Amino acid sequence: MLHHLRVYVLCLRMTGSVAEAEELTQEVFVHVSRNLETFRGDAAFSTRLYRLTVNRVLMHFRRNLVRKEQTTEEDELPAAPGSGGTSKSRLHKARMKMRRLLTRRITPPDKIDGVIGPDPVNCD
Repeated sequence: MLHHLRVYVLCLRMTGSVAEAEELTQEVFVHVSRNLETFRGDAAFSTRLYRLTVNRVLMHFRRNLVRKEQTTEEDELPAAPGSGGTSKSRLHKARMKMRRLLTRRITPPDKIDGVIGPDPVNCD
């Protein structure tokens, strides 16, 4: 029970959602029970459990981010920075997408290839 409370509180702090914290806590303990034989005892069990919990929550965030990016349509901008963590790469991708969208609206279609390069989707 002691470990359960610690894992749940950590998940709750990281996600800010009771439902997600409960789900992730369950996932952590399912993972621990399946992989208990790999525990070598080099560190305290609580240390390993903490690391597994943090990794599980981070994987949860990444999965949600990938799902959101896969469901956006071509002409939509990606989610605002901060919704899934800010990073230089996400900001760069958003800027490039904005440049591509604005260039298509300003530049006549027959001149686009010279401005932003050929469209990799419609390479005829």
